[in-house]
Amino acid sequence: MEDDGFQLVLRKRKKKLPNVTHLSYARRFDNISLEQISSVVEKAVAKMRYSMNMVIEMIKDVPAYKQNGQAIQIRAIGVGNFSGCEAQDYGCHQLALLLLLKEYFDCEVSFQDPVTTENEKLWLQSRNISWLKATALDNCNACSNPGYLILFYMPHCDVALYNSLIYAHRSKLCLEKIVILGNNLVSFRVNAKYKNELSVLLAYREVCKCLPLPVYDGSPFSFNDTAIHFLDKVHPEVQDKEPHYDFYKILYH
Repeated sequence: MEDDGFQLVLRKRKKKLPNVTHLSYARRFDNISLEQISSVVEKAVAKMRYSMNMVIEMIKDVPAYKQNGQAIQIRAIGVGNFSGCEAQDYGCHQLALLLLLKEYFDCEVSFQDPVTTENEKLWLQSRNISWLKATALDNCNACSNPGYLILFYMPHCDVALYNSLIYAHRSKLCLEKIVILGNNLVSFRVNAKYKNELSVLLAYREVCKCLPLPVYDGSPFSFNDTAIHFLDKVHPEVQDKEPHYDFYKILYH
C-alpha cells in the first residue's frame, strides 16, 4: 500500500502515475495558515447551518438508527483539501456539512485523504477529528464496531471506492449498519462492457434506499448528484469474489 493514496485493488497492477494537474492543485494549499483555514471553514459552516437540516433528518430515517437508537461513527473519505475559498474549491463546503453532522450527532469522526496538508491535519485535530493515513478499504468497519452505525461520508469519490467499500461490508449484518453519503449510485451509468467490475455496486443499488441530497445554493457543485444510501428490508446477493478493476481504475491524487 502506498502512503500517498488509497489502496483498493486486491490484485497487483501497474500503479497509475500521479496526475500533474492534481498535484499542482493540491500544493497551492500548502502554505495556508490555521487562522486562514478557520476563517474559510467557519464561513462555510455559517452559510450552510440552516439549509442542510434535511440531511440530518435523512440519516435519522435509517432503520438501524430509528429501531435501535444506535450511536454513529462517521468516516470521511476522499473529501480532499478544504482550505480554499475560490469558487472551484468544494472541500470547505463538504467539510462544513461534516462538521454539522458531527455537532448534531455528537459522534466520533475520522478523516482520510492523501492530499491533506500538515496545517489541515492540525486543524482537524483541534476539532477532535482524527486524520488517518490512507488504508485499504477492504476491512469491515461495521463488524469491528458492532455497537455503531457507520456513516461513510464520501461525496464525489471514484466509483470503484464505493464498490470495494460495499464488498468489504457484504454480510447482511454489516450492510445493515452502514450508510453511504456519496455519488448517487442509482443514477450512475455503468459501461455495460465492464459491468462485471462493479457487480457488487450493481447488486447493492438494486435494493438500497437512495435519498438524493437537496440542492445547496451556497455551492451547487459541492453536492450535485449526491445521495444517502442504506438498506431497509431487502439485502443484495453479493458474490464472494474480490473486486478487480481494469476500466474503473482508481484515480490517485
